[in-house]
Amino acid sequence: MRRRAGLGRRTLEPVEFNFAPMVDVVLILVIFFMLAANLNRPDRAFAVDLPQASTAQAIPQAPLVIALSRNGQVALNGQVVSPAALEGELRKALKNPNRAVLLEADKAATHGRVVSLINLVRLAGGTRLEIATLP
Repeated sequence: MRRRAGLGRRTLEPVEFNFAPMVDVVLILVIFFMLAANLNRPDRAFAVDLPQASTAQAIPQAPLVIALSRNGQVALNGQVVSPAALEGELRKALKNPNRAVLLEADKAATHGRVVSLINLVRLAGGTRLEIATLP
């Protein structure tokens, strides 16, 4: 039996990949992770790990919130503030001396930094200072 040349052989055509669906999926994943990363509390500039206290109480009105991170960063109402600008911002925010100030200091923050923030609040005219803890 004779075979004809080329009957059993196929010529290989170059394979082309369509990358458009893969690019779509990658972009959707990027958008998802960007949105998921921004779902932290919008009123917080950074995470603060509060200590616990058995006598903790809820605050009836919205106070001025000062957050102190473990590495010394300070935020005023969710906005990171430089130490130099903090006193001026506190003076503006504490035009009403009866406004409550809530200090959210990370439990790993240094004692000296917490005391200096308390002094800044007093110098700015704050009379009601509360320290946040977990119940």
